Amino acid sequence: MFVISREDAGRPGGWMRFLRKRLTRVVPPYWFFTTLMLAVVVAAPGLVSNAALEPLHALGSYLFIPVDNSQGEAFPLLALGWTLNHEVFFYVLFALGLLFARPVGVWVTAVLVASCGLVGWLAAPVQAPASFWLNPIVFEFLLGMALGSLHERGFRLSAGPAALLALLGLAGLWMASTGFHGGVLVPERALWMGLPALCLVAAGALADSPPAAGRWMRAGVLGGDASYALYLSHPFTLALCAWVFRSLGWPLGWVTLLLACAACLLVAVVFHLWLEKPLVSRLNRLFSRPRISPQCASST
Repeated sequence: MFVISREDAGRPGGWMRFLRKRLTRVVPPYWFFTTLMLAVVVAAPGLVSNAALEPLHALGSYLFIPVDNSQGEAFPLLALGWTLNHEVFFYVLFALGLLFARPVGVWVTAVLVASCGLVGWLAAPVQAPASFWLNPIVFEFLLGMALGSLHERGFRLSAGPAALLALLGLAGLWMASTGFHGGVLVPERALWMGLPALCLVAAGALADSPPAAGRWMRAGVLGGDASYALYLSHPFTLALCAWVFRSLGWPLGWVTLLLACAACLLVAVVFHLWLEKPLVSRLNRLFSRPRISPQCASST
């Protein structure tokens, strides 16, 4: 967000263009899979762990507003959408920073994000949406902004340091996964997951020698483009794979795991190419179409 928003900073309507582009990219696929999850809850509640359907909770799931479910947890219908609730909240804070010129706007956003994290850390609200939006996990957005600033300033890493940074990130995530079980929204998360993730992303974003163009590069780009579809679709694909494997009497193991992973990738790429990409492109053209004022229309 830091890198792609440079042209919108401090310009008339820049904050609105930023929000329009982000919501056009994020909302349609998320609503599709949220609706699919809603259909599963209604038609086959036995297939999901939290099958109690509440209208306010369902509405909040579509509007990216954290609402406690029947178990008292502020997770949406499509549970993995909790990260998108944080992301859209960050979009709003970031858009406020775009009202100002670049240097000032960056500090405005950073102060807003840091204030939310500090209030959540010190006050520890327990009711949604405050307990969700003010969670210290928002500090991880500051890490991303710092990395974006380094990239924009031309800071780069040679192959050796970049590889070492990636290894440190992987080691940190492995240690966190094996030695920490405090949940996904605990205050310490920005340290035990945020910093290792920063190392991984920085290793790729700051590398001074990008991969050579070719078949593997094109495959990597396609994988990156379809990553959002993979994120949203993989729970459904995995559930379907598990049902198929059980029906065939196949024991769950490394073979079925690899088959399930391949199925997840295939479904994500197909969804991205056949539905997500055409829909988002059409919406972008629709919303970016210049509007004709009444005066111009009458003169023609």
